[in-house]
Amino acid sequence: MKDKGSKLIIKASEIGQFIYCPVAWHLQRQGYKGKSPALDRGLKEHYDMGKELDTMMKEEKKERRFLFAGLALMGISILILIAWLVVYLPDVAGMVVWLIILLCSLILTVRSRRRYTYLRRMRKEYVISIQT
Repeated sequence: MKDKGSKLIIKASEIGQFIYCPVAWHLQRQGYKGKSPALDRGLKEHYDMGKELDTMMKEEKKERRFLFAGLALMGISILILIAWLVVYLPDVAGMVVWLIILLCSLILTVRSRRRYTYLRRMRKEYVISIQT
């Protein structure tokens, strides 16, 4: 980066450095060299944070697979129960089906809310922007 009068010229590579780590970008602009115990500690912390984020993303994928499998099994179980009720207890079937649907929606709503809260906390902790 160079100053020409009052104009500030920033290179594209500096933008990438700033996005990756604003503190490192600022220190480099101030002329600090890249060898120090603090820099080594910072590099280690960035590496550890990256590993934690990778682990978190892998766990989220695994959790989604388990959730899908659980929901599929629950759906199959509900269909079997409904078929059984219609055949053997047609008078009670309507109320039981309504209760099952209500219970499933409650479970999914609570689970979704917990997951949303967890992900918001993790994104806030690691300063990850939410992209939709």
